[in-house]
Amino acid sequence: MSTLSEEGLMEVKSLTCESLLVQRVEVKMKSKKIDGVVNRLHLAMPKPRDNKERPPFIPPGVHRRTRATSAAALGMQLEPLKEEGLPARTKKLERDIEEEMGDEYTLDLKKHYLLSNDDEKYDAIPEVWEGKNVMDFIDPDIMEKLEQLEREETLREAAGFYDSDREDEGGATQEIKAKAEQIRQKKRLIVQANREKKRVNRPILPRRVIKRLPPKPAGAGKDGEMMDTDDMPMEGMEFEPSSLRSRSQLARKRKREFSQGRSLSQTSRNQSGLSRPEHVAKAKKLEKIPWREQTKRGLASESDRRIPSLKPKHLFSGKRKLGKTQRR
Repeated sequence: MSTLSEEGLMEVKSLTCESLLVQRVEVKMKSKKIDGVVNRLHLAMPKPRDNKERPPFIPPGVHRRTRATSAAALGMQLEPLKEEGLPARTKKLERDIEEEMGDEYTLDLKKHYLLSNDDEKYDAIPEVWEGKNVMDFIDPDIMEKLEQLEREETLREAAGFYDSDREDEGGATQEIKAKAEQIRQKKRLIVQANREKKRVNRPILPRRVIKRLPPKPAGAGKDGEMMDTDDMPMEGMEFEPSSLRSRSQLARKRKREFSQGRSLSQTSRNQSGLSRPEHVAKAKKLEKIPWREQTKRGLASESDRRIPSLKPKHLFSGKRKLGKTQRR
């Protein structure tokens, strides 16, 4: 054995691995756990059913490719396959023709045409012959078939074959379509009514403000609109005692509610102390003067202390301009 020339190295390695495997198997066989493993193992030994020999079968194509590959690797020339009892390939493939002709090879598909006369395979097929298109006369019975089809179509139209679908729509079908259209129209009206309800053209007030508002008139609707009570039946209607209160009671209740908090009719704080509209306009104009500097500097509010970077580092570092190049 030599590690330099690797002589006998694989034999020693195989012998070592086999000895190690045998040793490990013997150790496992002597352990206590082997009883639970051996019971689950079954070694099948097949027995011959007859005296007939069945050698491995290798297809001829596989054998041919293996033989050609090994011969090409050794640079040898192949011998005839008949000596080995294998069928020789008699058909000449297109690839073989390409290898023989080399650069002069062109793919020829016309040689596979199935014609009664093989001499006509390479004849040029004209597109127009005697002023007529050749493709129109490929089928010799095309005109007869066309006339038969036209006659059949004429008979169908005369018999009302295409009007049967329109006639079937009468009766129950028309009624179903009418009901479906009514349902769709009803859905559209419901959707439109819901959209009108959701459309609010007045400010949404909180509950505490709504409680302070004066009560709506007796004929007012949901949005404060007056309802038409002339067509409403008055007989048999029951009125609650609260709706029959006098105006004095409503006035006292309104005064008591407004006394709990600030009245909504009071002058707003931004107009309190100003008696004329000119003073209000002048006060608004003077109010904007302190904001001029903040607006000019782009500040959000008085507490905005942000100092913008007029020359960001990532935009101006390393950019050389006109002038001296002794510094950057």
